[in-house]
Amino acid sequence: MIQGVIDGKYDGVIDSVSVTEKRREVIDFSLPYTTGGSTFVVLKDSGIELPGSGSSVDLADDAATQPAMAGIAKVLAGKTVGVQVSTIQSTFLTKYLADKGVTVRTYPNGPDVYHDLLNGRIDAAWLPRRMSPRSLKRMPTKPRRQGLRSRAA
Repeated sequence: MIQGVIDGKYDGVIDSVSVTEKRREVIDFSLPYTTGGSTFVVLKDSGIELPGSGSSVDLADDAATQPAMAGIAKVLAGKTVGVQVSTIQSTFLTKYLADKGVTVRTYPNGPDVYHDLLNGRIDAAWLPRRMSPRSLKRMPTKPRRQGLRSRAA
């Protein structure tokens, strides 16, 4: 979407596009109209128990995020986590998990991430919290939120 604005394909975008300094360099943002965070999602019968469930971290606080993600990286080592490409969520996973033995698999959109989670092609997903409640309700094999939640990504 951002490239479409840059290329003149769109005059503007109304969506949950996260404001980042890099994005501010190429497009203008209005006042934010929503805030969110992200969460891990796993299938209930996956056997994955991520530390920090129910807690949250502010991703602007790297000193707090590093140790929280270190525990999650240990549990997810050797596993695959899905995430939508070109999002702050994919940047986050690459920063905190990719060099810790966790495979980060990117997808063109959120529904594809959920589809592969349901079909066992990935072990977990890292998604915007605003997406997960709606999508979780529609799934026949009920996934669940696990691990820490972010307040900034």
